[in-house]
Amino acid sequence: MSEHELWNELGNLYFISGAYEPAIHAYARSIELDRGFGRPYSNMALAFVHTGRYLDAIELYHRSIELLTDPRE
Repeated sequence: MSEHELWNELGNLYFISGAYEPAIHAYARSIELDRGFGRPYSNMALAFVHTGRYLDAIELYHRSIELLTDPRE
């Protein structure tokens, strides 16, 4: 597992424990390490929803859709 995937998984652990701010920071680190990795964008968006940051969430959902959608479909 690569470092950016580990940070995403750490974010997931924080998220499921209800620690949304640490989760956001872990997802941000994952994105810093690999901006083309789509999962932390959608994960961070959901954490933003849980903290009431809806506009931030929308931006991240759009970016995750760009990265996770197969253009051949």
